[in-house]
Amino acid sequence: MLKKNGYRITQTRKEIIRLLIQSQKELSPQNIHTFLTENEYQIDRVSVYRIIETLYENHLIHKTSSGKIIWCSKIHSPSPLTSAHTFYYLKCSICSRVNETSDLSLNSNIQSLAIKHQFILQESTVEIKGICSLCQTQKKLETRG
Repeated sequence: MLKKNGYRITQTRKEIIRLLIQSQKELSPQNIHTFLTENEYQIDRVSVYRIIETLYENHLIHKTSSGKIIWCSKIHSPSPLTSAHTFYYLKCSICSRVNETSDLSLNSNIQSLAIKHQFILQESTVEIKGICSLCQTQKKLETRG
C-alpha cells in the first residue's frame, strides 16, 4: 500500500509496522519511540509521529479512542453507505489485546443516525470492552486449581 502510494519502505517504517503487528495491543507514539530507541534506532519523536500519520493516511493503522495506535488487521474499503472510515474493536480489560471486527448492520445504524441528525460522517470508531476468550479460559483454569 505504501509503495503503491509513492512512499518508500524504510527500515524504520518496517520496524514500526512489525512492532504494531506483533503487539496485538494499543501502543502510544511514546511506546513506539521508546521501543525504537532501546533497539538502537536513531529516530526523534517527531519522525515517529510523521510515520504514524503516513500509516494512518494509508489506512494501515487505526487510532483508538484513547489516542493510541493499532495495526489495521483488515483490508478496508469504504462502507457501502458512506465513504467514512469505520473501525470497531474489542478490547480485553485484562490482557489489553485488541481484536478488530466489522459489522454491516452497525455501519448502517451509525450512518442512519448521522443522516437523522443531518451530520456528514467522516469516521467512526467503536470500542467494546470485555474479557477475551483466552482470559476467560485462564480464569476458569485458575478457579479450578
